[in-house]
Amino acid sequence: MAAILQSKAFGEVTFKGLVPLLGHVIVTLEGEAHRQRRSLEGRLFVSSLLQKHERELLPVIISKVLEPCLQSGQGDLVEIAQNVTSRLAAVIIGLDGLNTNAASTEIVYLLSALVGGTSSAQSGQTPLTRPEAHSLLRQKYIDPSLYRRQKLIEQYQAGEISRNDLPSDLISLLLLHPEQWTIPEISAEVAFYAVAAVDTTATLIPHLMHELWAFIKAHPEHAAKLVDLNFLRAAATEALRLHPVLPTLFRQNLQTIEIEGNRFEPGEVVGLYLGRANQDESIFGPDATEFNPLRNVPPGVRRAGLSFGGGTHLCMGREVALGTPEANRGGETELFGEAALLAQALFQHSARPAPDFVAHTPKPRERNVYHFYPIFFN
Repeated sequence: MAAILQSKAFGEVTFKGLVPLLGHVIVTLEGEAHRQRRSLEGRLFVSSLLQKHERELLPVIISKVLEPCLQSGQGDLVEIAQNVTSRLAAVIIGLDGLNTNAASTEIVYLLSALVGGTSSAQSGQTPLTRPEAHSLLRQKYIDPSLYRRQKLIEQYQAGEISRNDLPSDLISLLLLHPEQWTIPEISAEVAFYAVAAVDTTATLIPHLMHELWAFIKAHPEHAAKLVDLNFLRAAATEALRLHPVLPTLFRQNLQTIEIEGNRFEPGEVVGLYLGRANQDESIFGPDATEFNPLRNVPPGVRRAGLSFGGGTHLCMGREVALGTPEANRGGETELFGEAALLAQALFQHSARPAPDFVAHTPKPRERNVYHFYPIFFN
């Protein structure tokens, strides 16, 4: 499976359904066009910027999101995760106006509808079609943010402000290269980044906390580790291995090729079931189906398995969510990731699941997503 993800003979088609609505965004491009876009947008994920986000911005965001929950003594873990991740994503992308929990909840609702339509059961709002959601996203968040940054760039080009006065975000980066982009193309790229940034970590965090509560109940001797960022980073990676945000990835063959004894012809679409690959006992050991944040993995194996994809489409934002990979840890450039820092804050405030809440068990190949997860504090 990893060989298919890494092979240039296969194109990404998991998100093909977004093309009629948004056009080609980074994840739907291939070849040189994809390489150039990835090279440009990779500037958002340099270690200096990620360190600033994690050390200066994220703790403030977490504190503000948790404040009303701590006052009331309760909250919804899904909503907390969505509010934290959407606010951090807004800074990385350049979306203004997401400085309240109400605004964060609204944009998550719009992003959910953009992906494939949403239901009123989750948000209490009227269901939206994908075009309606995209239109509202542009009207309320994307276009005003574009306009403000365009004015700043005009000031910079006129010599009225310096380069350092410009935001270090996706919208500003794209507007600084107008020869490569139209406004609709920038809007589409922004919308996709918002979906990807919020969906991964916001979906992961309820699984992470659920698994950790169960793990500590079974192994109370490790309870002190619940505020240890090294342990929580490993736990977040383990949780993503067991609960990939997308249980199946799809690739379409571009040429005749044989991989691991299987022959593929041009045009064939291959479904890669990550749920099974991430629980391969030959790689992750005889307890591969279990949550074990203390797990040792073979050299060269990603602790999260194939949850971030692979090859040229390997997720660029993976360090935002899960921190620094094992090979690059230590020193001033180390990152612990959004999931670990939020989990640490939750445990520091004695977060615990509501006693009458029963977690659902997904069917095989079903996307495993919590729509609510009531928790108590202190």
